[in-house]
Amino acid sequence: MGKIEKVLKGNKGSKYHAVILEWEDISTLMGWNDKHETAAAKPCICISLGFLVEIQKTQVILCSGFSDDGDIMDVTSYPKGTILRIIYLTKTNKGYKK
Repeated sequence: MGKIEKVLKGNKGSKYHAVILEWEDISTLMGWNDKHETAAAKPCICISLGFLVEIQKTQVILCSGFSDDGDIMDVTSYPKGTILRIIYLTKTNKGYKK
């Protein structure tokens, strides 16, 4: 299971923290490949931007938006073992910053 590194906390007054999630995903070499080419088949690093709903024992849950009545939209569950880093963004008067 990957180590979750919390870089910066912020977003006071907001129900959910805006975060950048850095995670590892599978990659595939399509078609026929020489055995020596398989070294190129390495997992890739992916970046997701969203609002942190919850960190559970086995997963991290993000959503893309939320309403003032508590509804959330576009929920994505990431297996905790794939998470490399969670960067918390801070809300400012001019938007968000790291």
